[in-house]
Amino acid sequence: MRCVRQARLARHMLEEILLSDGGDYEMRVTIVTKIIGSFAALAFALTGAVANAAFIIDDFNVTTFAEASDTTGDFFGVTAPGSPSTEGTLMEGATGWSRRLYAEGTVAVEPVRTQDCPTCQAGRVISGAGAGTIPSSIHTFVWEGPSIDLIGYDTLLFDWSGDSASQGMTARVTFNDDKGDADSSIIALNADALLTSYSVTLPDLSGTGGAGYADITRIELRLDGRATGNGVQPGGYNGNIDNVRLAAATVPEPATAALLGLGIAGIGYQRGRKLKG
Repeated sequence: MRCVRQARLARHMLEEILLSDGGDYEMRVTIVTKIIGSFAALAFALTGAVANAAFIIDDFNVTTFAEASDTTGDFFGVTAPGSPSTEGTLMEGATGWSRRLYAEGTVAVEPVRTQDCPTCQAGRVISGAGAGTIPSSIHTFVWEGPSIDLIGYDTLLFDWSGDSASQGMTARVTFNDDKGDADSSIIALNADALLTSYSVTLPDLSGTGGAGYADITRIELRLDGRATGNGVQPGGYNGNIDNVRLAAATVPEPATAALLGLGIAGIGYQRGRKLKG
């Protein structure tokens, strides 16, 4: 609506100028109106593209099962390769990037598992019965590869669904560049059988000494399982994570600038025609 108002204002201003200049008014109004209308539509399209653009980190549309499983409870955890990078969409197809999985149980229990799950078409987290300390289990999805430019994004989003025992789990994202890393704030995840979207504001990388999001080499999404009630997770818990992606900042100003520039260009064009006549 803001762009529409600006387009109308620009038209009225041009009409006043054209009236004061005399000449073939109707023809010039028609030309200027078409110019403003065409570029207003273009500005809308450009603004929408910026506002809605998304960068897919992992859509988990894999066909190969992969799992990291830990039963030790020794706080060291287990790392395992994820599904091949050629499966699904990984980092928008960037060359050299790969998936890794990490699982850690803080007490010796039935397996704490982190999976790339083909049948779920999601990343899956599972903790066996008896996981009762806080945090009782840690699941981390890791994506790493050659440096990639992610400037222009300000939010990480993912979809989550979990059973009732997963109530109280938390999520945190870490980004690494070539000089250091930065952790986001921790967000709480609700138990919900349906996929629910969560968003995490990207942490500030300016203090790492690198070029910020221009040189990202690693992204981690960590889920912490936490005890509920009396400190015991009856039967353990399970949940699915899906569609990990980055959202671009909404920047409406290109449309404003485009309309202003086009208004000026229209004036210049009309004045040029007058001088030639």
